Amino acid sequence: MPAEIAPSPSNPSQFQKGQSGNPAGRPPGSRNKATLAAEALLEGALERLTGEAIALALDGDANLLRLCITRLLPAPRGRRIQLALPEGGDMDGIAASLEATIRAVAEGVISPLEATDLAEVIEAQRRTVETVDLQRRLTRLEEASRELVASERRLRLSPPDEDAVPYTNEELAAPLGTPARAGDDLA
Repeated sequence: MPAEIAPSPSNPSQFQKGQSGNPAGRPPGSRNKATLAAEALLEGALERLTGEAIALALDGDANLLRLCITRLLPAPRGRRIQLALPEGGDMDGIAASLEATIRAVAEGVISPLEATDLAEVIEAQRRTVETVDLQRRLTRLEEASRELVASERRLRLSPPDEDAVPYTNEELAAPLGTPARAGDDLA
């Protein structure tokens, strides 16, 4: 026996939230009585009626023709198309794929609607390639930045070299373009 459903204070006939008013409900798989009655009336005559409707539609009845076309034929869906698209997951390959798609429309191999659908797929590929390329570049920049920060940190933390010979006054006074020390080459 199901638990009692307490009405809310604001509306005494309202059911508790989350509780059905008919917990048993309609059994799964049960069919509408009107549908069952219509099927019983048409039992055995459905094929003959469909044939007569098609015959009248072919004789010029516009309403039956429209009915036959909309009900008997499936809705048109995209067909499978085969194009020889260039391979390659880089921007050059993607540009070549788009060019091949445009050429196929111009030659009548595919419709403009099909080309639009294909162009959307090519655009998704372009965005993917672009995202992967940006991620790769960002990773390289972050690595270079970490190396630079580590190098600067080492330079700041290392004590000055006492044995290092500073530049002499002669070296500082030398014109630009001359080697500062023996063995140094300025290229």
